[in-house]
Amino acid sequence: MKLSTLRYLVAFADAGSFSRAAELCHVSQPTLSVALQNFEAELGVTLFERTKGRVGLTDLGWQVAGQARRTLDE
Repeated sequence: MKLSTLRYLVAFADAGSFSRAAELCHVSQPTLSVALQNFEAELGVTLFERTKGRVGLTDLGWQVAGQARRTLDE
C-alpha cells in the first residue's frame, strides 16, 4: 500500500469521479483507476460499486476512505 493510493481514494471520495480525482492528484485517469483497482485486489474487498455509467464507493469504501483521510492527516 502506498500513500499515493490513499490520496487517490480520498480524492475519489471528494470528487465522486475517477477523472476529477485524477485531475486533483495530477495524474492520468488510467493511472488512478489502475492503482485503485490494485488496492481493492490487495485488500481483497470491493471498495467501488460499478454500474453502467456510474461508479461510487460502497459502504466499506467510504469507511476505508475515512481511515485513509485520517492516516494522511496524521
